[in-house]
Amino acid sequence: LDGIDKCYTANEGYTICPHTATAMASAYKYERRDEVNSVILGVASPAKFSETISKAGIKWEGRNLIEELKDKETRSTDWDKSEDWYQNLLKLIDTIQSRE
Repeated sequence: LDGIDKCYTANEGYTICPHTATAMASAYKYERRDEVNSVILGVASPAKFSETISKAGIKWEGRNLIEELKDKETRSTDWDKSEDWYQNLLKLIDTIQSRE
């Protein structure tokens, strides 16, 4: 529950599922220890876990998550099957880090 709340607070109301929250908690732990950045891939819609989201203290009932997503920034990068996706991901992470 702490990971869900921490992500929600740190990211202007962005809500994650419990599975993604487990990965976030691990990333937060290692970032503090090793001073590294992490890439987390969300694995499920938080809408599937409304009871857990509510237990994390996030007001859930009555929210239309699909409508909220329409106002969020989206980003995507297309990669060809023949490309080295590992190297592409490393370059993408470097690009994102350089923006901070």
